[in-house]
Amino acid sequence: IYRAVLWDVVVTNDHQGLGHGRTIVEALINHRAVVEVERIYLMTTQQKGFYEQLGFVHQVSQDLMLFKRG
Repeated sequence: IYRAVLWDVVVTNDHQGLGHGRTIVEALINHRAVVEVERIYLMTTQQKGFYEQLGFVHQVSQDLMLFKRG
């Protein structure tokens, strides 16, 4: 596997700041099924700083395309 996508990691407001989000994301990116994946893409609309603390970097060269029905 060359690429993986991480999308919709959500922690409820009353559980934020307790390390749950970090634990979930670290478990996902270090899971044996993806530990050798060269690139893990992240889709997020919020919490950019949180993901940067975990090693993700903003990529301006990538475009997200959307096809929406209706």
